[in-house]
Amino acid sequence: MKKLLYLIPCLMFALTSCEMFEFDNFEGHDAKVYGTFIDSKTQEPVQMELYTQASGYSSVTYGVMRVTETGWDSEAIQTWNVKYTGKYRNNLVWAGDYKMDFSYLNVHNQTGVTFKLEKGENKVDFQVTPYARIIDEVITYDAAAKKFKATFKVELGDATKANTGVDVVFAANTNNFVGAFFNYCNGDAGAKKSNVTPGETITLYLDANPAGVNFNEFKHPRPHYLRICALVKGSENPYNLYNFSEIYVATPADGVADNFSIAKYEWEE
Repeated sequence: MKKLLYLIPCLMFALTSCEMFEFDNFEGHDAKVYGTFIDSKTQEPVQMELYTQASGYSSVTYGVMRVTETGWDSEAIQTWNVKYTGKYRNNLVWAGDYKMDFSYLNVHNQTGVTFKLEKGENKVDFQVTPYARIIDEVITYDAAAKKFKATFKVELGDATKANTGVDVVFAANTNNFVGAFFNYCNGDAGAKKSNVTPGETITLYLDANPAGVNFNEFKHPRPHYLRICALVKGSENPYNLYNFSEIYVATPADGVADNFSIAKYEWEE
């Protein structure tokens, strides 16, 4: 009897352990997708910013695509990051039918936008209308005043949409990921204005004096990344998402902070 009792557990283990050695033959990701969010007027990429903000007991990440693969009993929203240049890439997706949600991007929302991915590489661009455009921007450095100067205009993406004003910020960071929420000079009153008029020429100044208000940013002679940000306030922009100029890099010439060269920053693809 004892021999039989020992035999039964051994037999059960042998049967179940065989399943442990079965191969998982479920196919992996079979598609890749990349593309650009293109301004429907200018045909230029829409500049963006990726950041996470607290919302009650949780947090929300903005600057992301909200994508759903359709055709399933349970459809889950996927979030795909978008680069600051307005481009995106996801190399781990499956071929299928998808729908797009623009609500966490700095563009007017669209409904009913779908796209199809085939196996392999796919290019999918989106024609969009930003809340605002930064136009005619010029950024210079005044060595005597130890200040950066930005002159520009703000153009509404869609002037027919209701808005309650436009706020602008001249942002700086020692990192190339610079924007309204990655701005080390947020306390500089001269680098921001509220309720500006679309179409007017705006001038903002950013204090670069190592002994000034932005001491932590400019205490060392190193490259600084600069960007103009504009917020169109109103019900059409429920999450208060900014629009942006391209990023500029100010490089001290020969390590001297009073002699900056300024150029558009070129991202590595």
